[in-house]
Formats: sequence, C-alpha cells, structure tokens
Amino acid sequence: MAWASNVLAVVVALSLAFLALSRMRSRYRSQVVRRWPRGSATVETITYASRGHYTYVYVVEVNYSYTVDGAFYSGEAAIPGTWWRTPPTDQLVGRTIQVCVNPKDPSESVIVSASLPGLEAATCPPFLGIDR
Repeated sequence: MAWASNVLAVVVALSLAFLALSRMRSRYRSQVVRRWPRGSATVETITYASRGHYTYVYVVEVNYSYTVDGAFYSGEAAIPGTWWRTPPTDQLVGRTIQVCVNPKDPSESVIVSASLPGLEAATCPPFLGIDR
C-alpha cells in the first residue's frame, strides 16, 4: 500500500505544478496584453450558453468586430455568468467597447473588461478572452 500513497503524492504534486504554471502563464499574458495598443470595437452578438450539468451555470459569449488599418477583424470572449452584476441584454449589441489588439497579429485581441457595462469589477480580470 505504500506505492498507493506515493502515486497519490505524485498526482497531487503534478496537479499543483500544473495549476501554478497555468497561473504564471495567465499573469505573463496579462502583462503582454497590457502593452498592446487599444482600439474601439463594436459588440455584434451576445449569446447565453449553459456549461456543465446545471442550467444555472452559464457563460455569456460576446462577439465583437473591429478594424485595424482598414482591415476588418472579429473576436469573441466567453464570460462566466458569475462575473456579471446584471445579466446583459440585447441593448449591449451595437455598443462600442475597448479592445487591446496584438500589433504583430491584429486578428488577436482581448476585451478591456472595464469597457463592458454590467461586469462586476471585483470578480472579473482586467482583460477578457486572454486564455484562448
């Protein structure tokens, strides 16, 4: 039975290492994105999607479009329902929001969460769509 406790210890250690690396990657990406230029985007659609086995666990998928040097691009972000103070409505469609755009690859962008009304600032990160 000693081998079982050793296997369990290895599994726990690997899980913790994975979580730590994931968190470090996310923080690094956030620092990189912070240096990207900001631009305006327009919310095209919002869609509610259930996740998991329960209907009350949902995400709001926000699709948006923007232009860089005359070229048209689109992006999306899946935002957990728990990050919203009030659930978004169709009134969000057509609204102008801010995005950070990768200067080396303008097809890559993230939403600046402060520009999206209805989000709970205390629970949501500064950039949305960063872990695609």
